[in-house]
Order: sequence, then structure tokens, then C-alpha cells
Amino acid sequence: MATTNKKTIQLRCAACGGTLEVEEDSRILTCPYCGAKELIVESDDVKIERIRAKAKKEMELEKLKYDEEKHEKQEEKERIAKFRRSFIRKVLIVFLIVFFISTIAAFTSGSSPLAGVIGLVQTGLVGASLLLGNGTIKTRIPNLRQVFQAVAFLLIIVFLLTIGLNGGVNRNEKLYWPGSGLSSLLPVPDSEYGHIYNDSSEDFDCEVYHYSETQFAEYKKACIDMGFNEDPNSHYGGWAAFDRLGNKLELYYYESGKEMDIHLTAAKPMSALRWPTNQVGRLVPEPKSQVGYVEWETDSGFVIYVGDTPKADYDEYVTGCIDSGFDVNYSRGGDYYYADNKDGFHLSVSYYGNDIMIVRADAPYDWEEQPESEEPEPENTATEEPQTEEEPASSGEVSSDFKIVMDDYEDFIDEYVDFMVKYENAEDKSSMSEDYKSFLERFTTIMTELNSIDPGSLTQADYEYYQQVLTRIFMKLAVLGI
Repeated sequence: MATTNKKTIQLRCAACGGTLEVEEDSRILTCPYCGAKELIVESDDVKIERIRAKAKKEMELEKLKYDEEKHEKQEEKERIAKFRRSFIRKVLIVFLIVFFISTIAAFTSGSSPLAGVIGLVQTGLVGASLLLGNGTIKTRIPNLRQVFQAVAFLLIIVFLLTIGLNGGVNRNEKLYWPGSGLSSLLPVPDSEYGHIYNDSSEDFDCEVYHYSETQFAEYKKACIDMGFNEDPNSHYGGWAAFDRLGNKLELYYYESGKEMDIHLTAAKPMSALRWPTNQVGRLVPEPKSQVGYVEWETDSGFVIYVGDTPKADYDEYVTGCIDSGFDVNYSRGGDYYYADNKDGFHLSVSYYGNDIMIVRADAPYDWEEQPESEEPEPENTATEEPQTEEEPASSGEVSSDFKIVMDDYEDFIDEYVDFMVKYENAEDKSSMSEDYKSFLERFTTIMTELNSIDPGSLTQADYEYYQQVLTRIFMKLAVLGI
């Protein structure tokens, strides 16, 4: 039992002479020996003093309670500010997009509604983690945000296994070949089963099930007979060909699933090309060819299909881009080249085939968010964190410890992409649980590393390197259609 330390006054009982003890704020005496009671008569001054002492005590308790609440609010404010500047928040935003797109894909395919529900739960958990971190959702449960994050990523294996249980598709779905549109340029596959994902004036995408490798070879031959000629300079992991109008056909065959994928893209309407004259356009070399198609163009970038560009001219153009300063954080293959220049402008050049190359350029991405406005408080305004912590003034070389963490983050994304590609082509998807366990351990490690970063200690060079890494990560995630 809790004890109190109160002042007492000793008196004698008028009836029996026993010793009495009474609390100083009590006005009635009761003898524990004979039971006699006696009223203490106070003067007005004594009454006033007693009331004043009691009021003072209550005021001190209220002040203590107010100070505690104020301290808790300040701690919560600092926690929210730290989370908003943290790299964990940016990572959660990336995976929120990943989970959302996966959920939409699962529902729209119509073949795995349970996977869609799981993806929806993952999206909700990550979204709730962001709201908890931002202080939008209040809770007194410790580490609830971290629990939500862990559950969301643990559900990845459940999501993948759910898709794997039914192959992610209904392979016994009847295939009804369209009688018009782009599909009319192709032979009808020799299979009753398949699914058409897109049938528009610009793209035709179809999966054909229960298809043998022999049938795939015969289908390629039938496409050649219909006017599609293979382009040996197009390397897409499958078979690429063009007809005389410039329509592009890509065929893929997966032995493990006995499946053929068909992608037909309508020809781009080429015309006289006017190269962009904005800041981005002036930085990127103008191609030799003056024929092309502008897919989109803004002040901050463009995507242009350049025609009349044989593979040799494409290789020469890539060399010209390197000479123009696009040689930072580069990645190069037989038919693609990605790089930045020293100012952070991004360039992507790829050989499309049929003497066409694609040039994309973007101004530097501004990943730093503006500080969120908050209502001014009447006091303690001096405790507000200076904005200089958001944008360190110092520059120079990237901090070695920070570079190690960011490189680990990029390696982790590489592992994620490899895992997803391996899963997509796996015949027995349920056998990948061990691979997923390793993937999850890697994720836990990288999350710990990112969470340990103090944003206030980063230099401008660190922030710039972070932008470069995040740009490459989005390019890699694009491989998965994210």
C-alpha cells in the first residue's frame, strides 16, 4: 500500500486522556480508545490559510501535469520532424507504390483475387506506417509503426505464393482472337487457351497457354511469312521483328510454363524532327538524323524516337553523349546507355530496332521536399529546428559511411529485381521460400542501416549522391514494370 507523508498534531482526549493524532487538514477528532468526538474550532485566519495552502497544492499539481503534457508534445513533434527527414520515409513511399501497383495488377488480371486482397493489406499497412510516422494517426502503442512495416514485408512471400498457387493466371481460359485491329496483322496461335491484356490502336499484348516449343518455332515462321523480318540488332531476351510499315513484334517463350507472350506495337508516325531548344535539349547532342517522333516534351525533359539511325549511327551517338559530359553513374549495354552529367541531368539512349533509337533526357529530380508549414506557437518558438539542417551548405566528396549505406540500398534493390524476375520464370514458385528468407534478412539489414542515418549530418554531396542512387533505382524497378 502506498504511504503518504503528512504532518500530524498530537492532542489529549478530553474524555479519557488518551493520545490522539489528527491530520492537519482535519477538523473532527475521534478518540480511538473511547470513541469520543470533538470539533476543532478554527479562526477565520486559520480557515483562510488552510484554503490558500490547499489551492496552492492543486495549482502545483496542475502545473506539473501541464509541464508533462508539454514535454510529451515536444518529444512527439521532434519525432515527427525526424521521421519526415528520414530515409526510411522515402523507402516506405517507394514500396507503397510497389505494393499498390501489385495490388491493381492482381485485381485487374481477374485470376488471383486473394493476392489482390493481400496486396491491399500490404498497401494499407505501409500507408498506416507513413501516417503514424507523420503523426496523422496517434497511438500509445510502442513501435506500432515498425510492426506494421515488418508485417507488410512478411506478406510479400504470402502474396507471391498466392499467385503461385494458381500460376497468377487461369491457364485454362479460352482465347478469343480479335478479328480486327493490330491483331489482324498476326497469325492466329494454334491454342485454345490464352488471355489478351491489351488490344488498342497502339499496342496488342497477349499470353498464349499450353504452347510447346515446336509450336513457338512454327509461329515465328508464320509471322515471317506475314511480313515480319527479324532485327538482329534488337536484344530484348526474345524474338524481335518489324514489318514494312514499322510495326514492332516481340515474341517470348517460357519453357517452364509452356507459354508464349506476344507484344505488337504500332509504328511511330515519323516526320521532320525539330530538336528541343530548351535547357535539356541544348545539353544533349543533336542526332545526325532529322527524322523522328516526339512522344512527349516539356521544360524538364523529353522522349524522342529518332528514325534513319542504323546501329552504327546509334553507337556513334552514344559516344557523342559521353563526350558531351554524360559519363557520371553510367550503365551501358549492347543496345542501351544510361548516364548523368555532373549537374545531375539524366540521359537514357536505347536502340529500338528498325534503324530507330529512343532518346530520353530529364532535368535533375528534386527529391527534397519543402518543409511543411506548421501553425506558430505562442511560446518556445526558439526551439524550432533551423531549415539549414534540411539543406546542408557544405559540399565536396560523399561521406564514406553514407556511400556504403546507399550502395547497400542499391544492391538490395538489385536483389529484389533479380528475385522478382527469378520468381516470374520459376516453374515451382513455392520452392522459393528459402530465397525469400534470405531476401527478407537482407531487407531487415538495409532498413536498420537507413534508419541509423542522421539527416542533419549529411553534406550537400551526400544529398546529391542519394538523388543519383534513387534515380538508378527507379530505372531498375522499371524492369518490373513499376
